Amino acid sequence: MRAPPPKTLPQRIRYARGKRGLTQRDLAISAGLSNAYVSKLERADAVFGAGFGESIEAPKAATLERLAGALGCSPAWLAFGLGRPCWIVKPARAA
Repeated sequence: MRAPPPKTLPQRIRYARGKRGLTQRDLAISAGLSNAYVSKLERADAVFGAGFGESIEAPKAATLERLAGALGCSPAWLAFGLGRPCWIVKPARAA
């Protein structure tokens, strides 16, 4: 049985990050953001509709584009869950 699709931005960030095999720090570095900000985004379900977690302002479009680029998905999917995730090819690990 498949898990339901992620419904909120924080859930989609965690989902895509997991599919890519990235840590929060890896994502922060790739997107040019602070690790603390990425962590806050992943815990921010209150602001994005789930009702729990830390409340922060929604990220700006430029930030969503940077996150989407680092995660290998479209900004529309990341922000709103529109379309398919795009998709994500797990990066090859060095032997």
